[in-house]
Amino acid sequence: MDKIPLWLKSQILRYYICQLKPSDLINLYAHPWLVKILEQLSAQEWSQIYQNDRQMLSAGLLHNIMIKNDLLIAWGYDCAGQCSHLSNRTYYLSVSAGGIHSLAITRDGQIIAWGNDHNGNCTNLPVATKGAHYVSVSAGENHNLAIRSDGQIVAWGNDDYGQCTNIPILPDGTHYLSVSAGEFHSLALRSDGQIVAWGNGNWGQCTNIPVLPNGTRYISVNAGESHSLALRNDGQIFAWGCDNWGQCTNIPVLPNGTRYLSISSGLYYNLAIRNDGRIIAWGKDDEGQCTNIMDLPEGIRYVSVLAGGHHSLAIRSDGQIVGWGNDDDGQCSKIPSFGMGVQS
Repeated sequence: MDKIPLWLKSQILRYYICQLKPSDLINLYAHPWLVKILEQLSAQEWSQIYQNDRQMLSAGLLHNIMIKNDLLIAWGYDCAGQCSHLSNRTYYLSVSAGGIHSLAITRDGQIIAWGNDHNGNCTNLPVATKGAHYVSVSAGENHNLAIRSDGQIVAWGNDDYGQCTNIPILPDGTHYLSVSAGEFHSLALRSDGQIVAWGNGNWGQCTNIPVLPNGTRYISVNAGESHSLALRNDGQIFAWGCDNWGQCTNIPVLPNGTRYLSISSGLYYNLAIRNDGRIIAWGKDDEGQCTNIMDLPEGIRYVSVLAGGHHSLAIRSDGQIVGWGNDDDGQCSKIPSFGMGVQS
């Protein structure tokens, strides 16, 4: 256990924490695998993981936003103030870049928004109440999803296909762990490892969810424009919905001894990180968002990846953020010079 690098300890820690209901995080030590990880972490490692988890990065359609030292920083296309109209009068815990608007969760669990307000993306925000603050948020192209601390989902924005109002009722004993907003469809991961979907399903992006074999569960889900992507706990990736550019069928076969650790969906393409620290990409590649992945220096690996509209971002184990693909508005070249504080 002592030889496990910090980036992997952090990945394992995040994985087990994501299985828990947000209000039950106090019971971490009830989970034996967590105990093994927690007992091996030094005070310095705890500090590094804590800081890493609080410094989040999100890639939107044409802009990016991140949290650094509790403050918001944004760059890229700024036609509606989605980069420039942010406020740093409080501290932030989570952020999400949408079509031409941005969302963030403040330290007290409230949601704030700025940028284009078409469909009420920025003004029709749900308000946190006592005992039910917000812990996760996803900005889509035209609508938004958020999870409360009681495990329930709220949604607002464009609802032409019921992507905001047709939220499935939870079975007894379950709660929602994560959400992802596409163009006109919504995805959510339940605590029992099942994926639910609602909204526009014209391409099967809501109905063609692969059935889980016994003993498996989904651990991550992402919505592209009209396709859906999921990661199973055995390290396999599945995709369904629109497949015009092979974003669902051209999933690369894993070499022996490897597995996928994380996923991210762009408009018409997908990114994934393998456990050897390499990025894999497939789907539409009109701007080099799949093929222009940067080579890594010796001893460095990728630890996080984010797919935007036609551009891609990644965080390296030395804390550097890199970008490739469409750069018309500086979404790849104007990345802040400081890193994310990750340690290998």
